[in-house]
Amino acid sequence: MFFTYILYSVTLDKYYKGHTNNVYNRLKILNAGTVSSTSTGVPWQLVLVIEKPTRKEAAILERKLKNLNKVRLLMFIQKYKQLQSLRNEGFFVNIIYLLTSLCKQVFLSKSKKLSYLLALKFLTTNDLKWLLFEKLNFILFEYIEFTALI
Repeated sequence: MFFTYILYSVTLDKYYKGHTNNVYNRLKILNAGTVSSTSTGVPWQLVLVIEKPTRKEAAILERKLKNLNKVRLLMFIQKYKQLQSLRNEGFFVNIIYLLTSLCKQVFLSKSKKLSYLLALKFLTTNDLKWLLFEKLNFILFEYIEFTALI
């Protein structure tokens, strides 16, 4: 995977666009001030990251972003963030549905051996991101407590 990213410098009031296979490592290097072309803008803040399957696609998007003026770039950032939040909302709806059906299976089977942590472990092994673990843990724990009361 490759990423096209947009950084912002408060110092320069400018945006920097690039692509890499490790965004956080790249940000760390740029903020260290070791790259002469970006050292005057330190500290850089990560504004947007867009995942692309190939380096070529990430480079094409980077070129397109570099051709935008500041107003159009800000419009792109705003629209893309709105699109991402809509996608994420749909993702969470699917996760909650999956959790609900898993909990129903656990309680319908009356299996006391399968705890909510094991259920979470099962879900995380099926391509759920580690970042969701705490939120899923909370949602599942709340659901199990609620269904136990019924």
